[in-house]
Amino acid sequence: MAVRPVGFAVLGLGNLAQSAILPAFRGTKRATLVALVSRDLEKASRLAAVHGAPGAYDSLESCLADPLVEAVYIATPPGAHLAEVEAAARAGRHVLCEKPLAVTAPEAAQMVATCAAQSVLLMTAYRKCFEPSIVFIRDLILSGRLGTLKILHTSFSERHALSQTSPPWILERKLAGGGPLMDLGIYCVHTARWLAGEIPDRVSAFQWTHNQTLFREVEEGMAFSMYFSSGLVAQASTCYSAALSSTLYIEGTHGSVSLTPAFPYEHPRVLNARFGSIVVRKNFPVVDEFRPQIEAFSRAIRGGPLPPSGGAEGYIDMAIIEALYRSAEAGVPQVVEFGS
Repeated sequence: MAVRPVGFAVLGLGNLAQSAILPAFRGTKRATLVALVSRDLEKASRLAAVHGAPGAYDSLESCLADPLVEAVYIATPPGAHLAEVEAAARAGRHVLCEKPLAVTAPEAAQMVATCAAQSVLLMTAYRKCFEPSIVFIRDLILSGRLGTLKILHTSFSERHALSQTSPPWILERKLAGGGPLMDLGIYCVHTARWLAGEIPDRVSAFQWTHNQTLFREVEEGMAFSMYFSSGLVAQASTCYSAALSSTLYIEGTHGSVSLTPAFPYEHPRVLNARFGSIVVRKNFPVVDEFRPQIEAFSRAIRGGPLPPSGGAEGYIDMAIIEALYRSAEAGVPQVVEFGS
């Protein structure tokens, strides 16, 4: 028997939504786009017509009164996520929320608790859990071909300036929660621990700001390390003043693997691995990285397996990020702390 597609609303119609999230609903079998929400009703109506959504609203409250809406994909600035997630959950709607889940760990924990209390699903939009090159690396690790992981290097940077291509809120602490660590470095944090299959015990970090005029409220860049109980050390960096670039490199006792670029969704990837005298090279073409997470969430809503990036994953990463900021401020390593 055919399973009825989950009706989704998308809240927040900025660049990410228009370039990646809305197009991802085309051809989805388990989800259908039923409503768009923006403070600009004309914008919502115009994009709804383009993407075939029957509903367009200028407030989340009015959208949640639409009986066709079963789930909400939240693509607004992180500083707005808490109120929006809780409103959707209390209206009985499942929530797929863009990363970072919140601007603080306590806010993320509150979202997780509210969704659990309302018996709705909460998923953090970590698309890398579904992207073929990262999944291939995880399979290599799980197969034992890399041996015991010892060192992981990763980076993600992108140049931001006050221009049409950079939303102004990206440099506002209240809405963004921080600088590149929150926006880009979170990919390094989550991917490292998802591949390692464990949570770091301690972290250390150093942050800098050279352009005091542009980066008045958030850091310009950060270099950081995460220390795992298995002995793995992950070293990472992220900044807002370098050209778009990213990489992932892992060394194990039996081999190594590298991926470049690692994180942007617009570019093809090249993977190189070495196991003694055996060299593996694979090319990964550009794929839709948003559709698989929408499909996985929809499958879970209809009673299928839970996705690997639930709301708790977003909370864990926020606890790690808070420890990194504490370390950068104190100048010494910090323990990753979780609320009771």
